[in-house]
Amino acid sequence: MGSYTLSAPPFRLGDLVVYPDRCAVAGPSGERHLEPKVMALLLQLASQPNTVVSRRDLLDSVWADMVVCDQVLTRCVSQLRKALGGRSGPVQLIQTIPKTGYCLNGAPVSLDQAPQLLPRLEAVDLVEVDTLAVLPLQMLSAEQPEQFLGKGLSRDLTQLLSLVPGLRVVASSSVEHGLTHHLDPIELAQKLACRYVVCGVIEYQGATFRLRLELIDAVSRQQLWARRFDEQIGEFFAVQDTLVQQIARALSAALTLGKVQQIQSRGAFNLSNYERIQLAEDARRNYSREAAAFIVENLEAVLATQPSDAVAHALLAMQLSQNLVSGWCDDSEQTQHQGLAHLQEALRLSPNDAQVLMAAGIAALMRGDHQGALHLLSRSLDKNPNEAHTLAEYAMARFYVTRELAPSIALLEQAEQAAPQHPRFAIWAYRRGICHYEVGDYTAAIEAFDEGTARTPNYHHIYLTKALALIAMNDCTGARVAIGQALSCAPELICKNYLRGVRGFGLAVSAQQSRTFNRLRASCTLRAEV
Repeated sequence: MGSYTLSAPPFRLGDLVVYPDRCAVAGPSGERHLEPKVMALLLQLASQPNTVVSRRDLLDSVWADMVVCDQVLTRCVSQLRKALGGRSGPVQLIQTIPKTGYCLNGAPVSLDQAPQLLPRLEAVDLVEVDTLAVLPLQMLSAEQPEQFLGKGLSRDLTQLLSLVPGLRVVASSSVEHGLTHHLDPIELAQKLACRYVVCGVIEYQGATFRLRLELIDAVSRQQLWARRFDEQIGEFFAVQDTLVQQIARALSAALTLGKVQQIQSRGAFNLSNYERIQLAEDARRNYSREAAAFIVENLEAVLATQPSDAVAHALLAMQLSQNLVSGWCDDSEQTQHQGLAHLQEALRLSPNDAQVLMAAGIAALMRGDHQGALHLLSRSLDKNPNEAHTLAEYAMARFYVTRELAPSIALLEQAEQAAPQHPRFAIWAYRRGICHYEVGDYTAAIEAFDEGTARTPNYHHIYLTKALALIAMNDCTGARVAIGQALSCAPELICKNYLRGVRGFGLAVSAQQSRTFNRLRASCTLRAEV
């Protein structure tokens, strides 16, 4: 099939379909996303099917832009096997040739040659990606006066959601005209040519009411958000305001995801600056050093052609500040200087843009300026209350300024409930864990860290912070395991810069914790080298 790049067209491999542009593999068990380097490894093997490719050739081709050790390749092969289904038996899809290299057993097939083997996908272009319809609520009460409240709520939600920037909402009259008895919500969405539907039921019992709502993606047939409310009739309008805010946040994440999927499915070679920013943001779904490098690369490409793009400057400044905390930079002083320069330029170009203010606030949070972060994130929320990540980072800054645990956790959970499709959803559990860690509730912190690693298993930072919590509990065995897991994600041993980064962020680490951590890290590093 020749040599591949990440811009290569999709192809079939056994019972799988590989989508290089969006770093994904689809098969009978669903779709899995790969890190860019893992996809590059698969493509390199696919360019020489049924042939042994040496480890040195793979390292030289996939990591031509950097010097890495053999463990990096081993880890990527392991991740690739998991993504391909972890096949075992007489013949593995990715076969290890001892002391030599790896072989891809089976040749890729162009989808043009095997169109019938594509997974069935709905035609996204038949619906408006950013259009929503609010269906009339189903009534579970027989009392006639309350029928009007249910219909009124649907109409009010339609009116209020129509104010969400970038969202087109089908008029209530059009929805009611198109609605027939027992019509399935997805069928109605297709009839109205919209992608998203809000539907639900309402039931009254005396002075209380129960409301259940859900947001459905009619193309993927997935439930994106759902919530139940049990409230007093007197709280009806307060609940309505909360609903609009939560649905708007869920939609904000879903719309971004839908646009990213459109870009990726096109297999575009010449990406617009807007598309590069969208793809950079989507890379955060499986956060790692390579994802961070992909983000920086795309944002720098935007600024190379459009140096006046304030959002790109701000997002790049934010990423550079996060690289400092994560230890993903060779020259800390230079990275810090670059980040501040981009941040100043972003604020000069567009000082009142919600995204610029969000990025500036997160950059301030990463360097330990909690009061400044709180101010900037608050301003961003005022301008766009629908951005769930701004709310989550505001909660983090608020905690550091006030040290009030319960309200900060509640805000983080609100972001998680509203936008589970958000590219940064994975990191919010980590934020909750930090809050619990700082107040000394290490058990709750470890539970949150475990949620974080389940969501983003390649981000070494969460494992290392979990190790600090375990050290505080005098569990050195567990801490050593956590550090080992971090090293498996970051075999280039970048975790040696971890303590400096988190202290700059503001994390409390005692001298005893630091000594124990460094001793365990040295022990794990020695074992890895052996």
